[in-house]
Amino acid sequence: MKILKADSISYSYPDSPHKAVRNISFSIEKGSYTAILGANGSGKSTLARLICGFLKPDSGKLIMEEEGKKRKTASTGIVFQEPKPQIIAGIVKKDTELGPKNLENTDKEASFAADQVLELTKLSEKKEDSVLTLSLGQTQKLALSGILAMSPEFLVLDEAVSMVDPETRKEILQFIKDCNEKGQTVISITHDISEALMADHILTMDDGKLIFDGGKKEFQESPVMESLFGDPAKKRAGKKTEDKRIQSSLILENISFAYKDNKVLDDINISFQAGSLTALTGMSGSGKSTLFEIAAGLLSPQTGKVLAKNRPALLLQDSSAALFEEFAADDVAYGPINKGMSGAELKSCVKSAMNMAGLPFEDFSEKRSGELSGGQKRKLSVAGIIALDSEVMLFDEPCAGLDPAGRKHMLETFMKLRDAGKTIIFSTHRSEEAEIADRHLIIKDGKLTEAGVETQLCQNPTGKEEENPSALKVSPPLDTGFLLNRLRKTTDGIYQKGNSPVHRLPAPVKYLVFLLCFIPGTIFSNLYLSAAMVPLAIIYAALTGLNLIKAAKNVFRLIPWLLIFSLLQLILIPPAADEEIILKLGFIMISSGKILLFVNTLLHLICGIFCLYGFLHSISETEAAEGFKKLIPSKTAYLVIIVLFRFIPLLADEAALIIKVQLIRGGLKSKKGFFKNLKALLPLFVPLIVRTIQRAENMADALTARYF
Repeated sequence: MKILKADSISYSYPDSPHKAVRNISFSIEKGSYTAILGANGSGKSTLARLICGFLKPDSGKLIMEEEGKKRKTASTGIVFQEPKPQIIAGIVKKDTELGPKNLENTDKEASFAADQVLELTKLSEKKEDSVLTLSLGQTQKLALSGILAMSPEFLVLDEAVSMVDPETRKEILQFIKDCNEKGQTVISITHDISEALMADHILTMDDGKLIFDGGKKEFQESPVMESLFGDPAKKRAGKKTEDKRIQSSLILENISFAYKDNKVLDDINISFQAGSLTALTGMSGSGKSTLFEIAAGLLSPQTGKVLAKNRPALLLQDSSAALFEEFAADDVAYGPINKGMSGAELKSCVKSAMNMAGLPFEDFSEKRSGELSGGQKRKLSVAGIIALDSEVMLFDEPCAGLDPAGRKHMLETFMKLRDAGKTIIFSTHRSEEAEIADRHLIIKDGKLTEAGVETQLCQNPTGKEEENPSALKVSPPLDTGFLLNRLRKTTDGIYQKGNSPVHRLPAPVKYLVFLLCFIPGTIFSNLYLSAAMVPLAIIYAALTGLNLIKAAKNVFRLIPWLLIFSLLQLILIPPAADEEIILKLGFIMISSGKILLFVNTLLHLICGIFCLYGFLHSISETEAAEGFKKLIPSKTAYLVIIVLFRFIPLLADEAALIIKVQLIRGGLKSKKGFFKNLKALLPLFVPLIVRTIQRAENMADALTARYF
């Protein structure tokens, strides 16, 4: 029985002359397991969105057979390629329960379903944690958990385990295979040959067209399989040198680091030789990304220091989400421009970097960054790091989401950079990728070990005399500026567990007390009433256990913005006819009414900040959602609260990511003075606005995928 039939479907994205899907016809049998294969940018993700109804074909027909009866499981479930935008709630288990609850399961049934899949994806110990404490690999597990918890009859996976550690990936894929054998229909988009051969039906795409539609055996005998997967990259020796001494280019000395009470790195001591290629592996969340960020100066270790000739350049794990220039070549050029490069030299640098990353300059330089496929975005991010031409380059999961040819090209590029004398360190979850490196490090329980080496790791990996070790100097953490530090605190959330008088109140009462203080404190037009509300707001904040000094500092930080707003009022808004003019400077008139408005606005600001901070400090996301539901028994209102609590930290995380990338590439230099800092941050605003719009669209898709 056919569950899906596509008849000559085509699709083009708005304002794009290129067809992402071109005249495709195929059918899917109920209970089958289908793999969709193809190079990056071939149209696989677009086809997945068409299948699940997120896009409508421009031409042709796509028919899905669904049961019409009401059910407690989903008819269709999709796990998208990018994990972060799929997360809706702020707490791990709450996010996993959301889909089952929308399908009218009881709280008990939703909780049971969530516990089952979180056990499978090895997130049980994290189920009460904030989703923003997860690594990207763990976030991908959570995105998968949220869909698996709905037990969809038709499951579509778009590179759903590309960032997951091998052990967990194997268990998840076996679980999906078991579900398929029980009647679940599965479509898996993958670049992994072992995952592809789990399927009994294979579709292969190229440039939007379907070039293969057949069974597994037929596929294995076809030239398509060879062209897709070919031979992997082979390890080769670096350039030989007569000098028997070594020269270290990076040393991590006594590095320890913890996130609150969670110790991630424990007294790490390691050195990396110039002209070497090192692979770093470990479970999702084991500390690989943290180690890289410390080496690059984005994080300060609790103990220890980083020694390097020059600061290492880092490709962040979520690099494809932090592209901030509109066109591909401009994004790669950002770093070299900050180093003073221009003209023909700049073009040559960008062209070389893009070609080395596997994104041909002639084909992609003028393409919009946002229109690239997931794999192409990752290649573009790699090109941005190569263009910096640093002595040490760190790449966090550079091959995740790349097709086999892309992975091979990337690894061969790393070997070429190694042969040219660069120190290359990359993380991976694939053993075959780690095998091409000169050295394979494994991180577990905060410690580093070396694959195949029984003795304890030392700083000097060869034991040979080191040439001129004094050439290295302490590499201090980057000056990340006040904004990144504030954003990090925002992503952590304001809520703190406590035993204050307000903490002990039931959630609905917390809302009522907050509103009784917040609304009068921010709407009174009478100056005396507004002034009277300020001490009440401060008393309320004190009763929540909030640090009043921190809240007061936030008020002072906003005063310059209030002054700018007031200046615009002075210039643009004429005074009322009956207002007393105190001072006139040309067309700028300062009246008593404008002064009163400024003072009243400042009082409202003080009340609002103290009340809002106190409320958020004393109520968790779960309490906020459940309490609001009791006050207004509406599923929509309940979800609005969840989304609000999630969206603000999400945008803060987006902004922090863009800032990190720009800092790595030599931008966002810290300046002294408010207006100089404002000017320095201008490159952040436009990409953040674009990302906000994209995240809103992603959130809408995520809600649809969870059957809201």
